[in-house]
Amino acid sequence: MLIRPIESWPDDAWDPAAEALHGISRKKLGRAGKSPCYICERMNAALADAAVYSDAPDWDGFWLYRLFEAAKIRRRFDLLNFADLFPDAAPEAFRAAKDRASAETPHKHRAKADVLHMRTLYKLVGERRGD
Repeated sequence: MLIRPIESWPDDAWDPAAEALHGISRKKLGRAGKSPCYICERMNAALADAAVYSDAPDWDGFWLYRLFEAAKIRRRFDLLNFADLFPDAAPEAFRAAKDRASAETPHKHRAKADVLHMRTLYKLVGERRGD
């Protein structure tokens, strides 16, 4: 789902490199995006009281804050660090699993591909721990 930018978001928040990476222009978002209010209501309905894991929680948290602030809606789910799912994983084993997951299911900065990548990493780390 695309998010329509609101008027109060500053132009300097728009990153041309991110536009190129994702292949989505600001003009397209303005035309095809849904309002922040609509997006936040849908997210809260789907994720209420859930723990949502991110491989970039600081970055994703920043944008979630901005989105929910624009919608004037309180977020009803927690955003947590994906790496915290593996507190007992040895750093070298975790790094090896990340490398293998990247080879099998690369990050593409697209939701489906990135979720597949994180799922692969989760399975690989679990295999190394014997889960």
